[in-house]
Amino acid sequence: MRIAAVIPTFNYGRYLARAIDSVQNQTRPPDEIIVIDDGSTDDTDQVLARYADAVRVLRTPRVGVSKARNAGWRASTAELIALLDADDCWLPTKLARQLEVLAEHPGTIAVGCGNRIRDASGRELLTRFYPNPSTDRGERLRQIATRRAWVGSSNSGVLVARATLDQVGGFDESLSAAEDWDLWLRLAALGEIRNVHEVLSEIHFHRTGTFRGSPVMEQSQWKVLDKLCAAWPQEIDDVTRRHARALILRDAAGECLHNRDRGGATRRLAASLWSQPRQPAVWDQMMRVALGGVVGKVRKWRQARA
Repeated sequence: MRIAAVIPTFNYGRYLARAIDSVQNQTRPPDEIIVIDDGSTDDTDQVLARYADAVRVLRTPRVGVSKARNAGWRASTAELIALLDADDCWLPTKLARQLEVLAEHPGTIAVGCGNRIRDASGRELLTRFYPNPSTDRGERLRQIATRRAWVGSSNSGVLVARATLDQVGGFDESLSAAEDWDLWLRLAALGEIRNVHEVLSEIHFHRTGTFRGSPVMEQSQWKVLDKLCAAWPQEIDDVTRRHARALILRDAAGECLHNRDRGGATRRLAASLWSQPRQPAVWDQMMRVALGGVVGKVRKWRQARA
């Protein structure tokens, strides 16, 4: 089967060559590489010029990552679409191993993989794997809604049938973030998903993109959860909804703490615990935030009396 690698980019010229090189270095290279330049103003053009004979370039006027990805896979005639973010990369056997899984399990509509996460300096932070989602549709939806299973560990680890993307409509272009979670849920409603339990992609974390817990991510996640509950009211029971809600609030609290918004963090942690009380780590975090507030007040009081 033909494979197309689809790489959206916006001002990621400094990372793009690494991504393209990792695609070209596959033991089973894709039949087509499509890069969608989503209105970049950096050196992306110069980087792409070095790959003029190997890469098909689409240009969009800053439409956002969901529209850019959709434009990429829709421009391809390949039967399989391999997604890759421009700041990430693949290990050499990524596509070959995923094709083996598809051959062993013909009914599978998408295959993910484990990944290694690095920070902006290239230092390894952790490796991440997810189990295969359930073969039962309802349980599969509940697992992905509550992050107990996933399609790979990120966009950059996913190989999906183009016919499946056609069927579900691709990425939701109204979402500014969490578009991957939304798509994985719609895929989960459609068919079986598997993961290769090996590190086959590398995710490079830096704070120039939309990250977990940010206000944009939080708002988008609420929209996705609302869509899910409306579409599958019998499968997404109250326990699942409360669990998913607790996770969104927990992530948002972490971002509030990063921005030293103690009040915002406290409100979200409390709401997370209200939704799902059995979260020991969140209780610990709540206590640290509360104690930090007390210590801060005592410090100010002592300074005022000095």
